[in-house]
Amino acid sequence: MMSGIETINGPAGAIELLQGGDAESRRGIVVCHPHPLYGGNMFDGVVDDICSGAHEAGLTCVRFNFRGVGGSEGTHDQGTGEVSDLMSVMTWLGERTDSTCVAGYSFGAGIASHCAGDVVKILVAPPATMLAEELGSMPVLVIAGELDTIAPPLALEARLQHADNVTLSTIAEADHFFGNGRSVLKREVSDFLTRHL
Repeated sequence: MMSGIETINGPAGAIELLQGGDAESRRGIVVCHPHPLYGGNMFDGVVDDICSGAHEAGLTCVRFNFRGVGGSEGTHDQGTGEVSDLMSVMTWLGERTDSTCVAGYSFGAGIASHCAGDVVKILVAPPATMLAEELGSMPVLVIAGELDTIAPPLALEARLQHADNVTLSTIAEADHFFGNGRSVLKREVSDFLTRHL
């Protein structure tokens, strides 16, 4: 179930967002989309899958467009301003729920890794170089495609080897766009959120 597109005030002007899932739920998740300069927006198919998995786990789900995308004002800021956009949406959802977590795909996963506060995170195909130095102490799920050349599992494994709270899940025969692995991705998101929220 999806409600209509809304706008909230952000650091660069209006931020366009869409809320779906269980609107009455007191548990929420904010989902970040892939790279704006390569066509990424909140209607991306993998973002859909993350939201569907969150819905199955009973969460209210908010996706939004980063600055300069769709109806969101401002211009692309190489990731710095985008973290501020995320925090504005986290604050907005936090005022409406008892607990919030964060997820993202590709560029959006890199942004989600920098989310302030110690929250549960789901990072789908994050480029290892974009990951925050500290991911906090709450459970983190990193999902990678076995054949992904943009966010290779081996690079992620090396980057995350000392993080005890991180689970790295590799989906067999999936690339950066997941293709036939998208149903597995959705199930992993749902299972992880059911266990940890």
